[in-house]
Amino acid sequence: MDVSTGAETYPDCSHTGTPDLALVETARDQFGTFSRHQALECGFTRHQIESRLAKGYWVVVHPKVYRVAAAPPTRASLAVAALLYAGDQAWFSHATAARLQNVDPLIPLDRTWLTVPARVQRTPRPGLVIIRSRRIDGFTGVAHGQPVLKIPRTVVDLAGILDDTAFRRLLYDVLNRDVASIDELLAAAEDFGGKSGIALVRRTVDEFDPAFESGAEYEADELFSGAGLSFERQYEVHDNGILLARLDFADAVIKLGVEIDGARFHSSPGARFYDRERDRMLARLGWHIERFSVDDIRRRPQSSLGHLRAIYQHRLSSVQAAA
Repeated sequence: MDVSTGAETYPDCSHTGTPDLALVETARDQFGTFSRHQALECGFTRHQIESRLAKGYWVVVHPKVYRVAAAPPTRASLAVAALLYAGDQAWFSHATAARLQNVDPLIPLDRTWLTVPARVQRTPRPGLVIIRSRRIDGFTGVAHGQPVLKIPRTVVDLAGILDDTAFRRLLYDVLNRDVASIDELLAAAEDFGGKSGIALVRRTVDEFDPAFESGAEYEADELFSGAGLSFERQYEVHDNGILLARLDFADAVIKLGVEIDGARFHSSPGARFYDRERDRMLARLGWHIERFSVDDIRRRPQSSLGHLRAIYQHRLSSVQAAA
């Protein structure tokens, strides 16, 4: 796959030995997935392809897109399979593009998002959202070796599907970390966004206060540091290049994350649902997440510290015992 352009290219398998060996090389670089066209180019006949599918050696992910049965169905393999299914000039977009570019949108990781040219027709598939667009040129890039729509376009895309609270949280994340500038976002909104998207971007930019969310986190940092608890700020947890979470504070050795939940971005039902889903995903990777409110930090600092110390010591003891 030529990820710099979004166009598919296929390996020259003439020098790699048997078709099986050639395909192993191709599938390894694509998290165990491959297209029917790639299998044919590696030397398999149509009969051999059908035989391997019938025997369960390969698994159908999408029409004419397969996964080696021994390869686990990870998020990365599902994303690449979706890209192969979408075909030439498909780009990761919306929530998928955001996470590949280290932006954490308030959308659970249950779907892969792609954008293709308007002329491309693809049948809807479970777990896959394909958006057809007449305006892709000028918005494309590469992240973690994968074709993506750039952050300004991605932010405008997300303005069309997120509610106001979730979009403001996204915008604070992007602007506070200088991932994109206000001018770039406004230009993308004017160039591509629909009326509602443009209005939401403009309104949220007008209300943006770079110190708003950082205040409580700064106070928490002072509290933790003064108590001798050392954490890394804004620690990113990835799964095969896809951002799962950016934790306010973390100790990666003992896999302890601490989140400071401000009312503005964590009080809505949608935000609470997303936080629970994300914490469950992190738990499956061995992380323990502790959440504190702004009141916990400002009005109950010693009680919060006592609880955090106990959790910290328990996690540290578990790691030391396992070593």
